[in-house]
Amino acid sequence: MIRFSRRIIPLAGVLVILAACGSDSSGTTTTPGTTSSGLTIVIDSASQNQSAVVGSTIVIGFRVMNATVTAGVANQTVTFVPATGSGTVAGTSATSDANGHATVSWTLGTTSGINTLTLATTGVTVNATATALASTPTKLVRISTDSQTVVATASASLIVRSADQYGNPVPNIPVAWTSTGGTLTPTSTTTGASGNAAVTFTTGATPTTYTITATSPGLTSVTFTLKGS
Repeated sequence: MIRFSRRIIPLAGVLVILAACGSDSSGTTTTPGTTSSGLTIVIDSASQNQSAVVGSTIVIGFRVMNATVTAGVANQTVTFVPATGSGTVAGTSATSDANGHATVSWTLGTTSGINTLTLATTGVTVNATATALASTPTKLVRISTDSQTVVATASASLIVRSADQYGNPVPNIPVAWTSTGGTLTPTSTTTGASGNAAVTFTTGATPTTYTITATSPGLTSVTFTLKGS
């Protein structure tokens, strides 16, 4: 006859055994909202898509939040990297406060247009954007070729651009044109969206050299030399 022994294992012991079987052998723990898959960066609505003059400094505010965007996450280091031509930042990183909030001071680049700043923390990257606007114009820039030669009674197009100190085009600037002879059409222009203003110059019947000047109040003027042959 075969006898079976009956051994009763207490319930608490079963639970311990099951827990041990299901444990992570790596020994690491996971805290919700602080892992690479549980963070997000939310840029303050007032900080995103700002517009400012080239070379000026703006502040970007943001929060590090959990995956469900219901709570801020404290003590998270966020790094900042401006795109090429998108200026500089006051510091390369910042740490979120008790509410997950932090800021960065961003000085825009000197070329007008869209600037991009990348914000990154563990497992998440977002971009803040801003539009850099041309500054106050300081000069007129020659766009057309200087020292052209045109046959008698023929015409040539002359173009100048109003620009700020960094060379960015500035629209809606009045430009007056004068010449030492020939005919200018028109004699008063306004720079367009590209910052350019153009006239047509027609030489006289007698071969000679002409000087054509473009001026605008407060700006450096531009002179063209044109030879009628």
